[in-house]
Amino acid sequence: MAQQYLGQGPADSDQVVASFDGHAEIVLENWEILSRLRADPYYQEVVEPSEAKLIDKASVVRRVGYEEVWVSDGKAAD
Repeated sequence: MAQQYLGQGPADSDQVVASFDGHAEIVLENWEILSRLRADPYYQEVVEPSEAKLIDKASVVRRVGYEEVWVSDGKAAD
């Protein structure tokens, strides 16, 4: 499912990152959130055009992972 949202480019998941000039980490509860974000009119009209000026999307390296919570509120998580 991640491939549907992230696509494939010259910087596929096995590429080693030697140098870069920025980093962003996005934590989502589920992939539907990303779909809703991209469909939002404000994102499409304001954010996305700004991204095009700041980010060379063809050279972006994408990584997909997950978070394991071992401790929550000072207690062992279930």
